[in-house]
Amino acid sequence: MPDYTTWMSNAQIQNLTFGALRIPGTHDSGSYSLELSLSQIKYDEIKFLWSLDPGTAPSDGNWPWAGGKYYVGKELYTRIMTVVKAISVAQDQNTLQQLNGGIRYFDLRVYYDTSTNDFHVQHGLRGSKLSEIFDQVRQFIQQHPTSQELIILELSHSNFNSLNARELTDKVSAMVRDYFGSNVYMPSGASGTIYEFQLLSPLTVGSITNNKPAVMLLNTDRKEYTYRSMVINTQGYAGSGGSPDGVNSVPALIQREDGPLRNNPAGHIYGVGWCLTPRTSDVMREIQNTLVSNGATPLLQQLALEANNALTTFMEAHQKCAFNLITVDWYETGGPKTVVDICVSLNMGHPI
Repeated sequence: MPDYTTWMSNAQIQNLTFGALRIPGTHDSGSYSLELSLSQIKYDEIKFLWSLDPGTAPSDGNWPWAGGKYYVGKELYTRIMTVVKAISVAQDQNTLQQLNGGIRYFDLRVYYDTSTNDFHVQHGLRGSKLSEIFDQVRQFIQQHPTSQELIILELSHSNFNSLNARELTDKVSAMVRDYFGSNVYMPSGASGTIYEFQLLSPLTVGSITNNKPAVMLLNTDRKEYTYRSMVINTQGYAGSGGSPDGVNSVPALIQREDGPLRNNPAGHIYGVGWCLTPRTSDVMREIQNTLVSNGATPLLQQLALEANNALTTFMEAHQKCAFNLITVDWYETGGPKTVVDICVSLNMGHPI
């Protein structure tokens, strides 16, 4: 296998503009760490899960599902959450492993958990603390202090606006400062404002990294709240603008991504979201199947394998199109080439 640990430090890639750079990324990057506990961010397609209760039914003569709660008992609740985890885990490698594998963009769904009084990542279920992910990024920087890698952390899907957004964003900014310090990249004039991400397009990668590892943090929840420092409030990468519910077949995925990608103008910073999304019916069927039998490949891994197997062919047909990011689930699964293989080859001017 190629060594992609410091692939961005190549002089040819440092000379690329940000608008020409292709970055391999992961979708729900922190979901490798999910626990068997629901997060405090409720998703509509699985909102019934928050009505389940691991306790026993009240002994007051009412039905077990009275009062909006469904009392399923501890054992069944644990089995259901185990299935939910199998459906929700989009990556099986931790942040440091992903970095060593060449991933440079991380989709972090961050929220503040009032039961732990800490920041966590989430994907329906609660994941690791944000500080643990930051620590792994810092480890990578410390292991490669003379490299010129650019690491992009996108923070989104939070609950800050429903709590105390100013206090919480200031705390995250302080964490960013403590963990990354001078390695944080902030464009001129970006602090405390809504920044137009497309302004980065003409800048060279080398001018951003500035002869050291660089970390760029994006807040794409910027319509709800803004950070005063250390984090760029921005729309981030443009995309296909497809259905917010996602698609669950490769033909539908191709249909969603093809037209917008072909029409994207050169230099317009754009991301391809190459992920399949389970529907509510898929989730319910997976729960039912798992309750009667075990050992099947998790649904999200099955969908990722199907999507990733089709990625090389899709990108071969679109390699001359203008795009800057590809995000996938289970990034090392499937083939014949991974998202890292594809992006590095294109950045080096090689055919896929």
